[in-house]
Amino acid sequence: MELSPVQSSATDYFLNVLQMTDADGTSLPVTMIETETHVGVVIADRVVVFGKGRDRTRNEVEFSFTGFGSFEITVADLEAGTWNVTRDGISLSPVAVRQEGGVARFDGQAGSYKLTIK
Repeated sequence: MELSPVQSSATDYFLNVLQMTDADGTSLPVTMIETETHVGVVIADRVVVFGKGRDRTRNEVEFSFTGFGSFEITVADLEAGTWNVTRDGISLSPVAVRQEGGVARFDGQAGSYKLTIK
């Protein structure tokens, strides 16, 4: 597989989603999430967000998505520590991020999220 942007720029980002189904199966809808600093996808009841930078961050991370029901949310490329999580301005339980993975994982509903390190 070879990918190239429609229009080249100084920096191009690519996020590929591969789905495997039976021959008569249908693929799940994919919704892209993109902010100035992060990119991700919503697939079924899963949300995954990655940093656009090369390094892990201590900076605030914000993103939002729509949908119904509960979602398993994963935010990658975070520095180790305890991160405060809010959805639509309401505080949720803090999330521990370990050095080994740099990943926050929590459950939530659709909305606007903000993660800040303590």
